[in-house]
Amino acid sequence: MDVSREPRFWYSYLTIAFGQRGPPFDEGVLSGCLGVDDEDAHAWWCQFTGWYDGVIDEADGQVDEPGRLDIPLERGGRLVVEAHPGDVHVHRLGSNDQASGAIANFGPHWWIPEWSLAGVQGLAGSNPFAFLVLSPLVRLGEGEDRGGAEAVFRAAWVRSGLVEPAAADKLAGEWCRCITRDE
Repeated sequence: MDVSREPRFWYSYLTIAFGQRGPPFDEGVLSGCLGVDDEDAHAWWCQFTGWYDGVIDEADGQVDEPGRLDIPLERGGRLVVEAHPGDVHVHRLGSNDQASGAIANFGPHWWIPEWSLAGVQGLAGSNPFAFLVLSPLVRLGEGEDRGGAEAVFRAAWVRSGLVEPAAADKLAGEWCRCITRDE
């Protein structure tokens, strides 16, 4: 199954990532735009990550075979999302499959760097799925072009083929609300 095309993945991933990062992504916007029910998305995510009762106590939320999304990068290598029941790790693998860096960890022991929109665009290239995975890392400060950022996020959703343009508009507005840093 190509997880990049699964709306329940995006609903769950964005809910988790933004919930760890700062203002949570509005689940009503995600649900309405992606056509995903929270309960169904939660059940799907539990299966995808390998959740079982006791996984947090027994393995600190880590499993041997986490859910995985691999996204090729234009300049070589891949962006890899490993979804464990207790954490979501984003890594960049080099072209020879060697880890060239952990990018973020969304979970109880989280560490999430702040990236500029240009930095995320540079790594993602034209791959909309890479941009969407990295989108929770973006922070806009005072004076940065919110409208331009919103247009970039909207275009990624449209190019992904997962939502219609009207839904992409709503998702982009919500994303900008979440990434705008008050200074």
